[in-house]
Amino acid sequence: MSWKDIYQSKIMSAQEAAKIIQSGDRFWTPLCLGQPSMLIMDAIADRKDELKDVEYVCALVLRPYKIFKPEYRNTFNLVIAFHSPVLMPIAKTEWANFLPAQSSDAFLKSAARNRTYPRRTGIILQVTPPDSHGYVSLGLDTFYTGAIMEQSQYIIAEVNDQMPRTYGDTHFHVSKFTAFFENSSPFPPFPPLRQRMWKFRWRKM
Repeated sequence: MSWKDIYQSKIMSAQEAAKIIQSGDRFWTPLCLGQPSMLIMDAIADRKDELKDVEYVCALVLRPYKIFKPEYRNTFNLVIAFHSPVLMPIAKTEWANFLPAQSSDAFLKSAARNRTYPRRTGIILQVTPPDSHGYVSLGLDTFYTGAIMEQSQYIIAEVNDQMPRTYGDTHFHVSKFTAFFENSSPFPPFPPLRQRMWKFRWRKM
């Protein structure tokens, strides 16, 4: 099969891709701008009555996914490595399961967690459209995602034509992925640096 045939055979809707998640799974999303849009994450959250004991590992989340709301806690267990404005309200509740980690050793923490608490593991991420050789780029996500992909039983990719292609060890062939869904989606902006620093200084006072 050509890479185009492989790619076409794995394209589905976000709602169909969300059905790949099973009860008892552990799934990851990347750091910051590599995270999927609301489309698939809310489709997963909408399955709360048919799923149970699903672990979601996340860090520096920028989008207010429905999965973070209290009514989803009976289905989804949150493991948070880096907090963010979206996640800070959870940090003050009994649902705050915090996993100390840094980007350079996240793949080691993941492997250790898989050994200690084995689950079927996957990752959901954003990528560029494939190039002429059938390779997508992780784009703005150059952190731990590639290493987590190696440990995953399934990889679901949101193909976003607004994701810029980057160079280095960020390119993966379409054959490596379990499913693709296409969605042109803008990226959420970060708060201005001056505003973030002001809030930090205010908390220190």
